[in-house]
Amino acid sequence: MELRGRREALKYLLAAAGGLAIGGLTTSLITSEKGREKQEVKNQGEISEIPNTPVKIGVQTLFSGPGAVIGEPLYKGAVLAAEEVNQRGGILNKRKIEVIARDEAGVEQTVKEFRRLAINDKVDYYVGAIESVNTIALGPEAESLGLLTIFVDGGTEKLFEDILTKPTVVFRTSNIDTVDAFTSMNAVAYWFPDAKRIAGVYPDDVYGQLTYEVVAASLKKLLPEAEEVYTGWPPLFTTDYSPHISKLIETKPDVVVVALWGGDFITFYKQALAYGLFKKAKLISTYGFSAPPHHFGKDLPEGSIMGAHANYYFLYPPWESYDNNRKFNERYYKMWGEYPGTHAELAYSSMMALIQAIEKTYTILGEWPDVFEVAKSLEGSVIHAPGGYLYYRVQDHQAVRNPPIGRSVNTDKWPFPVWDVDTVLHIPSEKLIPPPGVKMVDWMKTL
Repeated sequence: MELRGRREALKYLLAAAGGLAIGGLTTSLITSEKGREKQEVKNQGEISEIPNTPVKIGVQTLFSGPGAVIGEPLYKGAVLAAEEVNQRGGILNKRKIEVIARDEAGVEQTVKEFRRLAINDKVDYYVGAIESVNTIALGPEAESLGLLTIFVDGGTEKLFEDILTKPTVVFRTSNIDTVDAFTSMNAVAYWFPDAKRIAGVYPDDVYGQLTYEVVAASLKKLLPEAEEVYTGWPPLFTTDYSPHISKLIETKPDVVVVALWGGDFITFYKQALAYGLFKKAKLISTYGFSAPPHHFGKDLPEGSIMGAHANYYFLYPPWESYDNNRKFNERYYKMWGEYPGTHAELAYSSMMALIQAIEKTYTILGEWPDVFEVAKSLEGSVIHAPGGYLYYRVQDHQAVRNPPIGRSVNTDKWPFPVWDVDTVLHIPSEKLIPPPGVKMVDWMKTL
């Protein structure tokens, strides 16, 4: 078969690579209207000079307030990736990466800063965002501006189910938020199958609302004899949880599902300990161990189910069996003097996925690619991330990975509680993550 030009060859090369990497799923042909116009005037086989100007990547995250507990690690993970690439000479050993950071603070201000990155700073790409209310607002902006955007988090299913049903330049690395809840409830059914009285505390935001829907649906499916005895809805960044804790103690739950995130979870568990909530009730956190481990004291109840946002925990996969994770932790600790939280790995992996797509596209096309060509290369791509293999779905640009969850234990090796890595529950993604175009609660009905 005759292949006409580099872009035509790309279709077959990536299809073969995608089929090998992801069980027959293939990536799309990297092409765009702009790209086709360029190809018409480009001689086959010609390699263009790589620009020597820096590649600007905008990074936006929560730098202040309780959200900074997970926001700052996002920035640190992105910077680590940029430094590693720059130390080897830059992208394609030529173009250094310049990280331009902006705060993520409130929807209106976050959008303003995003537009400032795109229009004033003229960033080439964007990696960032944690809050779901922000990704919902930023997604259409990115598509309108033609700015290739990889959301690190902001994992609401609404983004790709309701807002951007056919994204072009918008991707997301974190697992869908509702996977947190379903993973956590599978863990409850596995470790505490006799639990009958279930209580929950959910942040009054998009994440909390969708998490509650899935927890309620999970109870009917996984623990049909259990009952909900209390559901609390504190606002984000609450400082006093005593009214909710008092109600929880009153209702005598067997387990307490806590979907608070960042500094909010840490504040809640510290206050709940003081009231003695966990003397009988088991703690289930959907998101808690997404924060870097040094934020937790050994007063965290042992045996608590501690979710890591259905994504990544620094000790898993185990260092002795997965060298990529060990080396990532060593490099991160050397740079920052602490171990990474979930969002550090997500940001690092987002940066590396982007760089891999740029380099792959240039190698095949022979010229510096535009954002639409890079986006096509990202579709269906697989990266060997510190937390294991991560795959960007072609249909909706949502990344998928197996979501682990573990229980806390105190050991002499670490000055903080950690997962008991020998008992981590690792459920395959196909049993926890709905296919493109299907919401979690609807998909669960088919299981």
